[in-house]
Amino acid sequence: MSQGISWPALNQTVCALRFFHGVTLNRAEIPERIAYARAPRKLPTILSADEVVHFLEAVPSLKARGPDDGLRCGGARLGSGQPEGHG
Repeated sequence: MSQGISWPALNQTVCALRFFHGVTLNRAEIPERIAYARAPRKLPTILSADEVVHFLEAVPSLKARGPDDGLRCGGARLGSGQPEGHG
């Protein structure tokens, strides 16, 4: 959207055009061809491996991380060497 119009404002204009053609001009085929605008979906920010390491190193102790923050990855119990439910 190079002109700076917001998505809600654009869709309001689309609604007005659809109403004008469908109700006022009684042209039922025209509103079906006028599409609503959709805001582009943005991908979530993903941390690199270095950023994850830097983030985890910034936490002062394991207690501050919480009980399940990476301590039991893959279902393994800490220090047991076996997956949960097998021993």
